[in-house]
Amino acid sequence: MSLCFSEELDLGFEQEHNPTTAVAWTAEDSQAGLQNFCDFLPLLDPSSEDGLLDMSLVSADQLPAADASRRREAMAPAERKEHSRLIQKRYRQRQKARSHTVESQLAQTTAELASLKERQQQLEHSQRQLQQRNVLLERMAKLKNQSSIELSQPAQNVNAKLQTALQADVEQALVGVTSSSDRGQVLTLTVDEIRHVLTVEEIGQVSMSDCCEMYTMYARKLGECLLCLSDDEEDHETAAADLHRWIVELTSLGACIPYGHPHLLKAIQSGSLDRSQAPVQQLSDMFYADVLSAVNLSEAQVDDLLHLRQCFWGKIGQLERSHQQIISRLSSGTAGSSHVSDKLAEVTSLTEQLRANGSEEYRTHMQLASAMFRGILTSKQLAVQVVHAYPWLLYKPRFLDVLAASRGELTAQALKESAGLDDLQLAANWQEIEQYPTCFTAQDLQRRVPLLSTA
Repeated sequence: MSLCFSEELDLGFEQEHNPTTAVAWTAEDSQAGLQNFCDFLPLLDPSSEDGLLDMSLVSADQLPAADASRRREAMAPAERKEHSRLIQKRYRQRQKARSHTVESQLAQTTAELASLKERQQQLEHSQRQLQQRNVLLERMAKLKNQSSIELSQPAQNVNAKLQTALQADVEQALVGVTSSSDRGQVLTLTVDEIRHVLTVEEIGQVSMSDCCEMYTMYARKLGECLLCLSDDEEDHETAAADLHRWIVELTSLGACIPYGHPHLLKAIQSGSLDRSQAPVQQLSDMFYADVLSAVNLSEAQVDDLLHLRQCFWGKIGQLERSHQQIISRLSSGTAGSSHVSDKLAEVTSLTEQLRANGSEEYRTHMQLASAMFRGILTSKQLAVQVVHAYPWLLYKPRFLDVLAASRGELTAQALKESAGLDDLQLAANWQEIEQYPTCFTAQDLQRRVPLLSTA
């Protein structure tokens, strides 16, 4: 189809001013354009002021391309329909191409956003690791200032009856750790790189000064192991083995001291291990929350600890109610006795019941610590807890209460009031905790021993 006159003029103008398109203009095109001009020349109206064509003399197929609307009106219906179809087709093609472009840009932007989020998470993880390493370095700097240790003479023995009551608990707690000798059950503590083989009774009678210094020494060793484990260039296998060794010795020390020296346990739990005077009761919930964050418990461990807490406070509530009943009987039960010897016998009996009640509560706290630190937590988590909490010993019930508060659990007081359970069920629940340490071995300190699956 040949170009109409106006299209030829436009094309000629474009080629004249755009050298890149001039190569497409041929002699044949020039001849066709000249012929169209000659065809339109007789149609010019000389009398018209603007020299426009007399439209009445122009046929539909002679209309200039510039007058597109009139040309469409002059088209036949079939031609107009085809023309509209072609226009719509080109429009759809342009819309489809534009849609593909937008989708491609959206996919690219989404991928870039996901990449940035992943990078942000990596940076946040690296930042947390650096913060933990900085905390460890600060702790280590403080620990290295502590003095060396010289073991002093044993302290006085604990009450014989309480010691007997605790003996079975200590034996269970130290399963796989102690070894037999002609002196009885012994275990090894490494003090200033010197290995000391001591009996359980000897370890349980160390002085306050020795206990604090030994704990500080182990905290320093554990901090060094944690630093090695956080360094990609270090020998992780050796550091992990050393960490496990120090944790076994430290937890053994912790199990023996309550057995032989309850008053020492109270002393070190009431003050700091670096000899400062601030009482441990002043530690805030935020302190415990920070330690919990550093320990990084799994959900299974959280479930175990919450179950342990429920059983513990149920047992403590049961003992407190029994204590109140004995006190009530002690204050009023002897009034009806007819003879002084009867009163003496009854008071002696009630006093022994109070002593047994107090010993049972003490054992309950020791069993709680054993379940937490020798079963539920791993050796690395124990090391993190020791180093981050230094110079304090964590008060285990409060540690659990802060964890429970973060999960919206019942308060300790509500659990002590039995939380809908009778004394028989409470006793059965705590018996499961008492049996839990029988599942331990020395190797289990490196991993979690599930509590709920054994309960």
